[in-house]
Amino acid sequence: MDFVFENPTPTAHHPLSAIDNSVSILAQLEKVVDILYLDSSSVLQSKTHPSLSSSLMVKHDIHRGKTIEITTTTPVTCSIEDAASQIWGNFTKHRDAVDNTFRYVRRSVNHESVTPVNGLAFVRKYEEPDRIVFVVAEQLLLPTQVLQFGMRCWTVITRSESEPCRSSVVRSVLQLYTECQEGVAIRQRDLQDAEEKVLGALSVKMRKNVEAAQDALVEEAGLTTGA
Repeated sequence: MDFVFENPTPTAHHPLSAIDNSVSILAQLEKVVDILYLDSSSVLQSKTHPSLSSSLMVKHDIHRGKTIEITTTTPVTCSIEDAASQIWGNFTKHRDAVDNTFRYVRRSVNHESVTPVNGLAFVRKYEEPDRIVFVVAEQLLLPTQVLQFGMRCWTVITRSESEPCRSSVVRSVLQLYTECQEGVAIRQRDLQDAEEKVLGALSVKMRKNVEAAQDALVEEAGLTTGA
């Protein structure tokens, strides 16, 4: 995923004008993150014998419709604190972070066009005695300001059952979905087109990004075969 840090002057028609009110958007995302944290145990189920894995599934959510879900499991030979430090570094790498937030422009590319997608995200880390949880809530906006995309991600680091002080297991679930601006009507055909083209392109790039982060974690910390 490309992150393009730009600060053009917002206008009524400029894509960035949709996120000009970033303070209120980030305040809402912060509330969402705290709610998502409560779901972290149910979303990420622990396995008895975790192994290195990555998968992408297309699901249908009763509230959000078509949802792309990317799941990874990474058992590593390092403590949960060391794994958390590397993951936090990946969140903030190459981003102008202020108070754990960032503004950027995503460029979603398919075979037909290049679509700038603007977004804001809020990231929070929760530390517990036996696990560390990262939760991300993100809002992505198309230039039309009619459609927007939501992204939420849980990353849970737990101690290895066999070597709790020296090994850990990193589990991550990322969900990406399309939603309409509140109070704005949209044709079903336009919604399906956005899901097929933009959501599809975003999911491909998201998966590459997630797997690159997984590879970096394994390279840095080392892979364990028994957790």
